[in-house]
Amino acid sequence: MTMYPYPSGDLHIGHWYALALTRHAEEYEVTREEDSPIGMRYTIEGRLESPDGRRPLVRAVWFVERGQQIPKFVTAYPVRRSRT
Repeated sequence: MTMYPYPSGDLHIGHWYALALTRHAEEYEVTREEDSPIGMRYTIEGRLESPDGRRPLVRAVWFVERGQQIPKFVTAYPVRRSRT
């Protein structure tokens, strides 16, 4: 994972989560697509690397507005088991 450390050498936790969620979206398949009048919602499930080494199963939701190509992060939360 690419690191963007502060002068102290630490990675700000907000940046860490952004990088981890981006990697999550790149590594796992979309498990659900939902169309709406304003765009498409994509759900992705997979293991998320955490700072302490745990790898919980996480469901992340991304949204792409109509006429746009860049996904926007909506939410992520742990799940007990995958929908797939």
